[in-house]
Amino acid sequence: MLRRFLSLLPFFFLTVGCSSPSNSGGGAGGATRADELREIGTLVSTHAAKGRKSAPTPAQLNEYEQAFPLAVKAIRSGTIDVAWGVKPTDEEAVAKGQGGTDVIAHEKKAATEGGEVLLQNGEVKVMSAAEFAIAKKSGAK
Repeated sequence: MLRRFLSLLPFFFLTVGCSSPSNSGGGAGGATRADELREIGTLVSTHAAKGRKSAPTPAQLNEYEQAFPLAVKAIRSGTIDVAWGVKPTDEEAVAKGQGGTDVIAHEKKAATEGGEVLLQNGEVKVMSAAEFAIAKKSGAK
């Protein structure tokens, strides 16, 4: 499990340069919403690698806070909804262009106003409310 998680880390860091820049409400230090979503993707992967399918408890969030401060802050504030128990698409499948287009995290306002979403393949993109309505979502919130 740890080997699989470690193999996914470079993929998530590579996606930083693959997405369009975001000007939407960022976190500390000039971080953008896209930065928060990418970090949430890594936190989701870490959480799933530990065999945890449900949302982290407050104590588990405390454990993740040092490694994923943007993600934890966004989750606690409720600005981002996350599908827990979903594993991001592995790097090999992404390289082959296979799968990974389900939404695994999104701005809470995406359903009504549109907003940024994180796809299972690690891509962050902006969707209109109409696009979000028809997008395939992974798991439950």
